[in-house]
Amino acid sequence: MNELKKCLECKSTKVGIAKKLKFPMWFVICHCCEHQGMAQPSEQEAIAAWNRRANSDLRPEVTELGNAK
Repeated sequence: MNELKKCLECKSTKVGIAKKLKFPMWFVICHCCEHQGMAQPSEQEAIAAWNRRANSDLRPEVTELGNAK
């Protein structure tokens, strides 16, 4: 299994992969703040989606650009 990046919301490394019971979809969840990644049809796709999220170090700059007039 690929290594999971830390949570963007709380910076925790306590993240894991889970499967929805009702649908055959996988997602990554942070066990500290319960932030979830987008559900994907396979475990590997869920990990890849979680790991390619926007870099949290860029969030302040992105917010600043979004607020520019």
